[in-house]
Amino acid sequence: MRQFARWSKTGKGWFYGLKMHLIADLEGKVLAIKFTAGNIDDREVVIDLAKGLDGMFVADAGYIKKELGEEFYQEGKRILLVKPRANMKKLATLTDVYLYSQRMRIELNFRTLKMFSIFN
Repeated sequence: MRQFARWSKTGKGWFYGLKMHLIADLEGKVLAIKFTAGNIDDREVVIDLAKGLDGMFVADAGYIKKELGEEFYQEGKRILLVKPRANMKKLATLTDVYLYSQRMRIELNFRTLKMFSIFN
């Protein structure tokens, strides 16, 4: 994997490796998965990753970009809801709050894969 790995920085610090991008439903079933070099912006991958999928997609603050939401949107098919950063002022409906709270279900997929990884 060395030929694909790259240095990158996140909010938690520097790392060398790959990123796993994942789309899962509310039941935790994996719908799409993709691996990229560590230095690839998550927002560059999401449209291709969601190709062929319809519905309401909920993402973390790393996906905040007006143009991405507009490009991702398909009338009557799909919409991207992005959780605002803590320092952003935005009104949220009860539905928004519920959907944002479901993000931990995706994190469980990542945690499970890390627990059973032979590289840890």
